[in-house]
Amino acid sequence: MNSSGTGTPPSPRAQASAKAPKTSDDPSSTGFPYGRGPLKFSATGASLKDEDGQDQSLVLNGSTGYATATGPVVDETGSFTVSARVRLDSAGLAKQPVGYRAAVFSQAAPAGKESSWALWVEKPAADTYLWKFGRTAVDATGKVTDTGLVTAQEPISPKELNSWVDLTGVFDAAETFTDDDGQQQLGMTHLYIGQFPQQPEGEAGFATPQQGSGDLTAGNARLAGTTSHYLPGALAELRVWTGAMTADQVRSQVLAAPDDA
Repeated sequence: MNSSGTGTPPSPRAQASAKAPKTSDDPSSTGFPYGRGPLKFSATGASLKDEDGQDQSLVLNGSTGYATATGPVVDETGSFTVSARVRLDSAGLAKQPVGYRAAVFSQAAPAGKESSWALWVEKPAADTYLWKFGRTAVDATGKVTDTGLVTAQEPISPKELNSWVDLTGVFDAAETFTDDDGQQQLGMTHLYIGQFPQQPEGEAGFATPQQGSGDLTAGNARLAGTTSHYLPGALAELRVWTGAMTADQVRSQVLAAPDDA
């Protein structure tokens, strides 16, 4: 459902894509091209390359590399959509311990070591990886007061590793759910892997208005009280959109060729 109620596709508020200005398309650049100004690279572990058929990829070493910009770039108390193209480095993930979370794209919460929203991959068991999209609300001290989470229905297949995958996270502020007390609430999280929506479970509802503050980050995040969630692999086509995309809009806007979107 589009939060504007018009049925038109949500509009991109900020993006980093293959169509960014060519002045930033330089492997020695210290920034990743972005619609609101470049995402600034970390001191080490991040570089800009054309890789595996994808122009202007942000390549990350999985231990120190990330890129940041000042956020937030959208009203997170309303509906919004975030998307990214990801290529996971299977060797880098295999080195990480069970329970490791590698962040794709995130917006810091206003306090504490959490993210207002984040896309990430999690390692629940050896050689097993799951895509996730979640939202977190915190109080003034940084204590978590509410969460909304969607987890992929199936683990990442071997053919998805070391290949480009499109991820889309959606927060629909106008969608209803029933809370643990049987009360109707507003606010649902959704996750798409390519064109395929993942079935939201009981954890997907998120009823607390929450606006992020501070860093918008690619390749790292504040998650579960810690900050070292580096992604081994590469990122491209990072976008934040106003409004909650439908499945049709994910296909036509996120998955369309850049010249067609």
